[in-house]
Amino acid sequence: MQTHHPGGGVRSSEASRERTTQVFAEALACVGHASRGVVYLIIGSLACMAAVGEGGSTTGFSGAFAMLLRQPFGQIMLMLLACGLACYGLCQMVMAVRHPHAALASKGVAARRVTLIPVGLFYFGMALAAAQLVRHARRFRSDSQVARDGTATLMSYPLGRWAVAGVGIGIMIFGLYQLFSAYRGDRRHQFHSAALGPAGRTWIEAISRFGIGARGIVFVTIGVFLIAAAYWKDPRQARSVGGALHTLARQPYGPWILGIVALGLVAFGIRELLMAAHRRLDA
Repeated sequence: MQTHHPGGGVRSSEASRERTTQVFAEALACVGHASRGVVYLIIGSLACMAAVGEGGSTTGFSGAFAMLLRQPFGQIMLMLLACGLACYGLCQMVMAVRHPHAALASKGVAARRVTLIPVGLFYFGMALAAAQLVRHARRFRSDSQVARDGTATLMSYPLGRWAVAGVGIGIMIFGLYQLFSAYRGDRRHQFHSAALGPAGRTWIEAISRFGIGARGIVFVTIGVFLIAAAYWKDPRQARSVGGALHTLARQPYGPWILGIVALGLVAFGIRELLMAAHRRLDA
């Protein structure tokens, strides 16, 4: 004789939805991390070449898109990359609205969920920029132009100068947090360790720390220049990723500084590719 448990069907349905959300978010995360890894590999590689005087350039997302577009089958590759970046943005939105692992609710991540929304919007914007470049390659604008134009537009509104300063402070704090995370954080829990082994976990930890630290330096530099733009009321002070790398290259021992940071961005790209293959979404 079978017994019916009240609410059992509801719980089963909820569990099924949670599992579906988890699988969907994991698929988006896999594609998104791989696409983000490709972008950072291109940016870091070009900066490494510039540091050693072998061509290359200090560029950001737009420059990486343009370089990819110039390759054989560049339009196809750039459209695939745009789709991947959109997947990353959508993954952030899914986790912000309904994280597929309900256990995270007990770990105090409500504030972190809020931060996922602007990250998702940023990568949607990058995906749109890549798609537009495929259609209108002649309208290419560098990251520096986008940063200056965006800063000028924001400053044109009431209290816009303060908004620019606030954005700069936020980016700088994010960069400092990345540096702190690189120094103190342990990223091994973000990966499925069984498939990596002890040596693999050690290497992933080293690569992650190096890559996250280099990215932190870039974001601190961007934040400082945005604050300077607000202080001097000069949008031309604003910098992008490429502008931040160019500024580092102009410092004393600039080629060495640029080379180290560029290698770090390459390491971050490698980390993202490893995240695509071995990420634990519940971490």
